Amino acid sequence: MNVQQIIAALGIITIGLASCSTLQPAVRKGINAVQNDITNLSPQFLQVENTSPKTTSNKLTSVAKLTTPNTIQATYTVTYPNNITSKVVAEAFIMPQLKYAIALDIAAEQATSLQLYNFLEDWLHTRYRFGGQGRGGIDCSALMQKIYTTIYYKELPRTAILQYQATQRILREELQEGDLIFFHTTRSGISHVGMYIANNRFVHASSSQGVTISNLNEKYYVNAYRGCG
Repeated sequence: MNVQQIIAALGIITIGLASCSTLQPAVRKGINAVQNDITNLSPQFLQVENTSPKTTSNKLTSVAKLTTPNTIQATYTVTYPNNITSKVVAEAFIMPQLKYAIALDIAAEQATSLQLYNFLEDWLHTRYRFGGQGRGGIDCSALMQKIYTTIYYKELPRTAILQYQATQRILREELQEGDLIFFHTTRSGISHVGMYIANNRFVHASSSQGVTISNLNEKYYVNAYRGCG
């Protein structure tokens, strides 16, 4: 059973040039819908060498997830007659627009910030380095500077506290893409900054994970949150 057959069986074909309007409805709704679509697979579409194509049951054994590079993967167990079981792993290449729709848990039609997604593709997983400003290591405020000059053509001060002072306070409920989010992660006041993307997700340079996307509702960030602007 080749990869194309598996992907076709999953109903999550998302290769390259497909437009948003051609995406499967389940994929448009985000990763939870993809999981449901996989769970409800019709077994007769599976073609496994040397076995009957008709199965008695199938069961999702791992949630559809993003892998590296731009791929989505799901694993499920297929049970054939005579209680023969087999695990099937399906993996498909996806374009950045769909990748970030899934990562942000938004509809693909809402994932329109292609320039930002391309920037993230270049910088995600870059390691953190205090005072760093380049590919060899970058800190949170330098990352904000690069995003702002590259995507929004604006200049920002160098440090998180200066960026905090240079921005106008807004309510968390008013956050939109491009707004800055500030945190207190040390004893010295504002010490960390990230940029809001969508659906409570923000990009930042984490000291433990490097450049990454995190959820503002995670307990750590809820406790460390100090404002946005």
